[in-house]
Amino acid sequence: MKQVNTAFCHMLGYSKEELVGRFASDLVHPDDKAANAQAFNRLRDGETSALELEHRYLRKDGQAVWVRKSASLLQNNGSPPRVFLRW
Repeated sequence: MKQVNTAFCHMLGYSKEELVGRFASDLVHPDDKAANAQAFNRLRDGETSALELEHRYLRKDGQAVWVRKSASLLQNNGSPPRVFLRW
């Protein structure tokens, strides 16, 4: 993560400094990782232009927290598209 949302930090019990440089996918509950990755692969591969999914993240204290998020591709004037997440 290059930028970290304060609410995301609070929800998971981490400081911004602890999350900078980590991938959000590293915090996904192990039982949800495959479905989460599969959904984002479909988005990346152009099989869908947007997605909405529910899964669990693991808090710093080990507790699971359910989230619902949506994502879509942002076209970037000839550059590869980027994923835009909405929480």
